[in-house]
Amino acid sequence: MKRFWSLFLCGLSLFVWAGDTLFEFSDPSGDDFGAGTLLYPSSPDFERGDLDLTSFSAQLEKDGVWFTVSFRNAVRSPKTRTSEISGDPLVDIARYGFFNLNVDIYIDTDHQLGSGNVESLPGRGVEIARENAWEKTILLTPRPREAQSLYLALMKGREKRKLDRDWDAQRAKTVASELEAWVEKNLFFPDKIKVRGHDISFFVPSSFLGQPKPDWGYAVLVSGADLEQSVNHGFLGQKEPGLMIMGLADGRPRWQFGIQPDSDLFQPPIVDLLANDVALQKKMLSHYNREQLPKIFAVRSEKMAPPIFADLPKAKLEAKATAQPTPPAPAETQPRVAPKPEPENAQKPEPPPQAAPAPTKSVADRLRELEQLRKDGLISEDEYQKLRAKILNDL
Repeated sequence: MKRFWSLFLCGLSLFVWAGDTLFEFSDPSGDDFGAGTLLYPSSPDFERGDLDLTSFSAQLEKDGVWFTVSFRNAVRSPKTRTSEISGDPLVDIARYGFFNLNVDIYIDTDHQLGSGNVESLPGRGVEIARENAWEKTILLTPRPREAQSLYLALMKGREKRKLDRDWDAQRAKTVASELEAWVEKNLFFPDKIKVRGHDISFFVPSSFLGQPKPDWGYAVLVSGADLEQSVNHGFLGQKEPGLMIMGLADGRPRWQFGIQPDSDLFQPPIVDLLANDVALQKKMLSHYNREQLPKIFAVRSEKMAPPIFADLPKAKLEAKATAQPTPPAPAETQPRVAPKPEPENAQKPEPPPQAAPAPTKSVADRLRELEQLRKDGLISEDEYQKLRAKILNDL
């Protein structure tokens, strides 16, 4: 009889939990500016507040979890809009009730340092802190099926470039099979979506997610959606593009996010992220250099210690990031680790007395460096032309 009551109470507890809110995190309003200098596109399809995350919550159901992201503005509908490329009704392309944003969710399920992945989805320009390396990732995007197809193509392209001459039809088939299995286990692209007012809710089945626990960590990133990014995968031999994400450009362009004057063009194109403090968001997205990507820390329902930002080497801090390094293809291995900063007690040459400031590089030297960046594939042709024009304006 005692065992019966134990089983009954256990079943009753499970019944009560179903439908209950697992968690609800709030995010400050008015912080949809990335590291502090991002500007919305000039297109009428965007307005300040559209990508301003205000809360992230989850509700447990019998066979999965309904996640909800809420924004300062009402979610824009694709109805009554047409594609600027094809002229077709936008609702035929964005079939899930929204069109101008993505939400990445990186979930740390074990809190083990060195376990999981730190690499973010292509084009985000950040990595997840090793303390919160993820085991599961969810991408809410207006075109989930196309995004999954594009992600597989991007990863296949990485492997093809890595293997180079060893690439053949059999290797392509093997890589495709392994990638599909990896994505099925680790990445999810929701297609069961509800849009109501300021909220987007999306369902993630327990067959992918498992049973959520109160101490799981969540890193949530909001970006502009490149809705009509080509899904013609002929770019596999070229520089890798981002995954359904709008990039950055000088000024305030129509279909890219802009930046304020004298801001770093190579900062991450993340418009907002889940953090309970605006200053913390700015710190996370601006703490980088040429060799180290910004690190994003997760939040969880249990009380967390504040993140610790290691000092970047002063000599390297002056060099702004030029591009996101191409990380390895997805695999269940140790995560990529950023280079360690130079120890403070490292032996350094004594500066000469009354040392003068380092001389400014000539325009010719800057042009040569820019040309080398283009040859190395670290910047696109469009970025090259814009930066070249900016250098020549200094003459």
